Amino acid sequence: MTESWRIKWHLEAQALVGLINEAASNKLGPAYTFLKNQQWNILKVRVLEPAESFISVMKIFFPGEIINRDEEGVFVQTGNGILKLLVIQKPGAPIINNFANRQIAEELHLGSWFDQDEYERAFLLAKP
Repeated sequence: MTESWRIKWHLEAQALVGLINEAASNKLGPAYTFLKNQQWNILKVRVLEPAESFISVMKIFFPGEIINRDEEGVFVQTGNGILKLLVIQKPGAPIINNFANRQIAEELHLGSWFDQDEYERAFLLAKP
């Protein structure tokens, strides 16, 4: 696990696609993130296009926050844009590419926040 493959959710969605694809093609990858101190490897994503829509609550979402989920994947806010996580995996566990599973729904639910501590430390709690 190398720090260069850790997902920095404050970046633009398209830049994160590049990082994740590069990590997937590199023997040192994959790209990864944390949710409640559990590592998640992110293996395949796509940028949510502006024409795509879904029902969401009226709320400001932070980079790394899960904002929706469907059978195909999990929608995550980035610094600019939304990524849809299509294939993920906890280290040593089976690959997840069907998000209708009840256990996955409980773990990756609306409001869960990847790397929340990292974001708060870097952006919300930083002193000017």
